[in-house]
Amino acid sequence: MDVTVRRIDDGYRFEGKGDRVGTIVMDNGAGSGGKGEAPSPLQAFLMTVGGCSGIDVVSILEKSRQRIDDLKIEIHADREKHGFISPFEHVHLHFIMTGDMDDNKAARAVRLSLEKYCTVSYMLKKAVSMTASISVNGGDKTDVPLEL
Repeated sequence: MDVTVRRIDDGYRFEGKGDRVGTIVMDNGAGSGGKGEAPSPLQAFLMTVGGCSGIDVVSILEKSRQRIDDLKIEIHADREKHGFISPFEHVHLHFIMTGDMDDNKAARAVRLSLEKYCTVSYMLKKAVSMTASISVNGGDKTDVPLEL
């Protein structure tokens, strides 16, 4: 796998391009010299775990003959201050789903994705603690036990 990241203005905006198609733009926050017009690299990283796991969850649910109409993943990360750097300390993913699906199968799909299939979460769980929860069809938020 190959990607290229290049500076695209005279500030802190960068464009990442994969070896297939598509690009993403990243920028530093306005308070840190950037324009704040695009996600920061750390926000982009969190988006990748959501995208990776989201693809898995949809695939697992479809293979389980569950209909998923919509999926939104809200991701919150706590950061720990270590001098100049502030790495993630904990990441929580909340999967909000609608469709004709069983809640237990939805939780199983999230668990399988984060524990077994999503490469991004596999790498992330080696560095930080992770938790997950689901809400199905507007129901209550339910924690998904993970064995990471």
